[in-house]
Amino acid sequence: MSGDYQRCSTCGEWGWFNSKFMAHQCKPAWECRMETGDDNWWIKIYALDGEEAAEKFADQWDCEGGEYAICSQTNGGAVVLVKKLGDPTFERWEVHGEMVPHYRAEKAVEDDAAD
Repeated sequence: MSGDYQRCSTCGEWGWFNSKFMAHQCKPAWECRMETGDDNWWIKIYALDGEEAAEKFADQWDCEGGEYAICSQTNGGAVVLVKKLGDPTFERWEVHGEMVPHYRAEKAVEDDAAD
C-alpha cells in the first residue's frame, strides 16, 4: 500500500496519509471541560460521540501534573461537560478511571552472604 502512516497534526490520531485507497479523516470536534472548572476553559477533543469525547478528555486531563485526580476519586468519579463544537448546550458525563499496575519479575541473584 502506498502512503504514509503517521500521526495527524490536527487530531493526534494515527492514520494513512497520501494514500489513494484509504485516507485519514479526523473524527468530529467536541469541546469538553470539568464541571467544576472555569466556564470559559473548554478543550477541543476529536471523537465519534459525547461518551468518547468525555473519556478522551478525562484521560488527558487526569494525567496532567501526575496527580490522577479522577482515578483517585473515592466518591464515584468526576463530571465532564461535553458539547459539539460551537453548540451552546452541553451533556454531563460522569467519568471514572482506574489505575492498573503492571508488574515484572527478574530471577533473584543468590546472596553469598546468607551462607
